[in-house]
Amino acid sequence: MKSRRDRYRLLAKTAARKSPRQFVGILSRKARNRIIPQLPIDVDERYRRKVPEELETDFGSLNTDLHRLRASLSKEERERYRQLSSEFANGSLTFLNRTREIPNPTDVKPDDDRLSDLPRLWFIKLASFEPFLWGILGYESPGENPEFATRLDSWLDSSVRRERIGSRLGYLRGFWAPYAVSLRIIALARYGAWRNGLSDTETRFLFKNLLFLTSNVEYDVGGNHLIENGAALVIGGCAFSDAGRRFVDQGLDVLREAVETQFLDDGYHFERSPMYHLAVTERLLSVISVLGTSNVDVPEWLNETTADACSFIEYIRPADDRIPLLNDAVFNQTHRLETMLAYASSIDVDAGSRNTPGKSGLYWFDTAQTRLLLDAGNSGPVHQMAHTHNDPCTLLIWENNHRMVTDTGAYDYQPGEKRSVARSVSSHNTVQIGESEPVDYGGRFRMSDSILTTTTMSTQGEITALRAEYQGRKRESYHHQRTVYVGDDWLLVWDEIDSGTSPYISRLHAHPEVSIEQNSTITLTHGKGSILHVHPVDTYEVVIENGPYFPEFGVQKERPVVELQSESGGFGYFVLNRDIEPKLERANSEPALVRTDNQTQVLPQMEL
Repeated sequence: MKSRRDRYRLLAKTAARKSPRQFVGILSRKARNRIIPQLPIDVDERYRRKVPEELETDFGSLNTDLHRLRASLSKEERERYRQLSSEFANGSLTFLNRTREIPNPTDVKPDDDRLSDLPRLWFIKLASFEPFLWGILGYESPGENPEFATRLDSWLDSSVRRERIGSRLGYLRGFWAPYAVSLRIIALARYGAWRNGLSDTETRFLFKNLLFLTSNVEYDVGGNHLIENGAALVIGGCAFSDAGRRFVDQGLDVLREAVETQFLDDGYHFERSPMYHLAVTERLLSVISVLGTSNVDVPEWLNETTADACSFIEYIRPADDRIPLLNDAVFNQTHRLETMLAYASSIDVDAGSRNTPGKSGLYWFDTAQTRLLLDAGNSGPVHQMAHTHNDPCTLLIWENNHRMVTDTGAYDYQPGEKRSVARSVSSHNTVQIGESEPVDYGGRFRMSDSILTTTTMSTQGEITALRAEYQGRKRESYHHQRTVYVGDDWLLVWDEIDSGTSPYISRLHAHPEVSIEQNSTITLTHGKGSILHVHPVDTYEVVIENGPYFPEFGVQKERPVVELQSESGGFGYFVLNRDIEPKLERANSEPALVRTDNQTQVLPQMEL
């Protein structure tokens, strides 16, 4: 447990690394949150006066986009949306795998006793009108589930009458949180397309949401929130005729700034979470889809960035079509990888193919039926570390398309033990030096610094090797090199630590469906039959323990964890799909030769 002094120090470090625009935005938001509700003015009425008396709507482009997205969904996704819709129609709401009986959603406020044990994101999803999308994507029309549609109408009518801007202290963290407003605009616009129009009152409510967002774009938060803001302005603006053009123009301005700064050279989103990468890519695809059938040209910069982002989805896609759980990432919060690629194809966005990564630093290594993904990238932009984990040089392994070694995921974003465990170096498939962390972290989203990684690749005959090196920023004792050597039927993961306090612990977190048997070789057996052998090299002890796995928000499973412990500056392990004991020979502490039962292979000599 960190002391109060340590927590304040971390807060100060995190704040100091925010961009000037973020810092000013944070101060402005806090001031508005507190001051505006206490002013002797009706802020909501001022917004309502800005809504034109006559509004023309056109949901044609949104309807076309909705058909494209719905047609791209997998059967499982459609069924899941229908199940959630049916539960909602019967008074139950499920977000983050937590269910509450909510007879009237409008009655629920952020401080509601029914939400006391739930993460803040639960209410945000409610305020975002997420249930609207369940029916919209699950059914072709409201008539397929009239009970669900009737309940939505009642909820919307009640929200229009009762949710007033600036009516309570902290309103920017409640129903009118800009992030929630962005998602709500998209839900309402799609709802209008689904129903073939909105009532006059509902139309004006949608327009008021757009007006509010124009004044509250989240430059203070940055990251994926800005893309949600920009996309909402474009998509919501396209629901209106001439009156919506200013929203479209502002949305494109927000998006242009975001895509120019938030995507790496190989198309990966700079927060380095596959889950958020899918989320922001879907928004860009929707903007292209809606604009493409409106009277607005799709900017070339948007086409290019979105194509690169889709190309990266194809690059990171494992055969099981589920995202790698790197940094803050869980299943079922975004559509599947295959769904996104099908959606891209439906609007003629060419995902293309990518063989090698750029600044993402995500490298695939393949031998026979084994696939290893090494995350050798930096930990994220120093001003945007909210979804970053202490996971430098972590790796994931598949065998016969089954997950054998996986990352930990995220339970939720609430501060506490589970959040701390998920972000700790001990929850990732990398090396921990003593009891230290590479960089300090805490709270929900705080992190003191970004870890910068340097990589180099070399070959020797048929052997390929990649070495990644990083050092904990301002912590000279945390210096780690990880090299992955790829043979014809084996992989060698080699770690070198030239400073710090031992022991050095390299961990492999197995999937919950994997059992582990320890002899001279560690055997990982998947419940569906895949077998993987891990042969330690220069370790003094191997320990098998249990650890948590958070594959979805609010879900915790137990799974076995292999700990390879060493006091030597160089140690590692072979990964094979056959039961042999390869021999490693070193020259001047560097791996030099690998001997198996049928050959001897010379390894590349690595230098940085």
